[in-house]
Amino acid sequence: MNPMSSLKNLKVKQEQLEEVEASFRKAIERQLDEIGENAQRWGRMALIIGGTAVLAYGVVQLLTSKEDENAAQGSVDKAEVPVPQSRRAADSPVVKAIKEQIALFLSAMVKQKLYELLERLGTMEAEEVVEAQPTEV
Repeated sequence: MNPMSSLKNLKVKQEQLEEVEASFRKAIERQLDEIGENAQRWGRMALIIGGTAVLAYGVVQLLTSKEDENAAQGSVDKAEVPVPQSRRAADSPVVKAIKEQIALFLSAMVKQKLYELLERLGTMEAEEVVEAQPTEV
């Protein structure tokens, strides 16, 4: 075997390996970029869902504690007429039932909006996947 031909073969193999390395490096970089984009997308989605849940919780707390605060402020403003705690409107079963129904309604609305958001994000991801796939002509 000729030493020159084996040297050329080695150089050719080295170039091929360098090309393969470069293609793998590009593929890894592209995949890391995709992972970063997905992490950002999921992070935004988690923030939106968390914010919506906190907002719903705050609204429910506001609705359920508003009459209690009003009763407490009313008794402070009208100090000469104390309101017995057993006769407050907030203790009424009807008022409690109304508050529970409002809270359930708001929870259902939040749930529906979250489902719509997740569906919209799912369709956006599906469109991105379709766009990212190369078309063969």
